[in-house]
Amino acid sequence: MAAAALLSVMVSGPIGVSAASLKVSWQAPTTNADGTPLIDLVGYRVYVAPSSPACGGPSFIYVTSPVAAPSGSQTVSSPVPALAGTTYAVAVTAINASHVESTCSPEAIGVARADFTVAPSSVDFGSAVVGASVDRIVTVQNVSTASLSGTAIVSAPFTVISGSSYSVAPGARQDVVVRFLPTVDGTFIGNINFTAGGDTISRGVAGTAMLPSAALSSVTPDKTAPQTVGTTVTFTATATGGTAPYQFKWWLNTDGGPVWTQLQDWSTSNALTWTPTVANAAYQIATWVRSGGNPADTYENNAFTSFAINPSTLATVTVDKSAP
Repeated sequence: MAAAALLSVMVSGPIGVSAASLKVSWQAPTTNADGTPLIDLVGYRVYVAPSSPACGGPSFIYVTSPVAAPSGSQTVSSPVPALAGTTYAVAVTAINASHVESTCSPEAIGVARADFTVAPSSVDFGSAVVGASVDRIVTVQNVSTASLSGTAIVSAPFTVISGSSYSVAPGARQDVVVRFLPTVDGTFIGNINFTAGGDTISRGVAGTAMLPSAALSSVTPDKTAPQTVGTTVTFTATATGGTAPYQFKWWLNTDGGPVWTQLQDWSTSNALTWTPTVANAAYQIATWVRSGGNPADTYENNAFTSFAINPSTLATVTVDKSAP
């Protein structure tokens, strides 16, 4: 039986995907080795190897012949699973009904590439607060000559919110919207897998989730300013967000300058009791707040409260005798 004539190893698309296929085409044989017409063709073996020679090697796929007696103009083709970006040697043999295998065709060489591209090459969602979402767009382009249908799949805390199933015309593009929606803090990495036309492209996804910062919603004194020296004033802070139990730290500034004096170190008490001993119209109280479990000696949020203190005054002076 005559060997099949290997026409080409056709490739399409760019290198850089995780899985792809070789598109192999060959001319069907029409005669046996002795020159008699071939009438009992049953199929082909397509041998594939990462280096030459491919013929007779352990790696091959079987392709059933559509007809037992091919005509002189019949072309047969088949995709061959392969690793993208890898160069392969390919050879084809024909097999008849008696399981006689022909000699190998001349080898052809090709690089496995996909029928579509995915950009960008990786997706970085940056940082997000737990419970908040960040969206990114990934674009699929069909670089083949036929329409492609496929899917995009990714695992939580990532999800495809638009374009999880797509159909792309030749040369066209399809945007896929991927969302990062963390429910706990931490760093998350994964892959979003795009499949179409028997090919698979993977793109890395990564994002970091942070707990929301504590915030001061109010700092309220129990007396209105100004007060006089020796008056005790209690300030009460209210915090939201972040992680309870909150911790508070209190400071005092006397002149609007850079020097602050600590009044009360970090504690879970949200109240400061302050009794000024010196009059000053420029006093400022600074309140710091941080989340429980945060060891950093700095605030997640802070607030300033101006509070003037006046000198003590005598309301009346009474004598026990009249003048003169």
